[in-house]
Amino acid sequence: GSVACALSHRLLYEHILSEHLDSNGTVMVVEDDVAFNPGWHGRLDRILASVPAGASAVMSNQVGKPRCTDIVNDEVALTTRPWRRCPDLPECEVGEELYYAGADNVLLFPGTLPTLLEEMARHPLGEADQNLVSRGQVQTYAMLN
Repeated sequence: GSVACALSHRLLYEHILSEHLDSNGTVMVVEDDVAFNPGWHGRLDRILASVPAGASAVMSNQVGKPRCTDIVNDEVALTTRPWRRCPDLPECEVGEELYYAGADNVLLFPGTLPTLLEEMARHPLGEADQNLVSRGQVQTYAMLN
């Protein structure tokens, strides 16, 4: 389940890197059931303008709420570990507090994607969202809902 999902995300990130290696743009990866609200382009522009330079990724619409200490500005928070209140899987309760889980889309920046993939390769595959949370040189942000 979760490892297969994380592996498919990683393989997609590798494909994006191979196709957009020289790009300075942004690539949006969305879940298959995402619905875009009217005006989402304007919100996306505001978020991209607020993300610090060198960001690895931006997660959106996560289920959890960021810690107050992680908030960077009115639009984003820096994801930090632990990504959930209790130790990672499998003994956590259903009602546990989540911080950076359940993202339904991710913004990737091809210029920092090699660093993200290198960091992901150093660790066992966990849940897809867990693999994106800031670690080492990876700086991932979460949109404030």
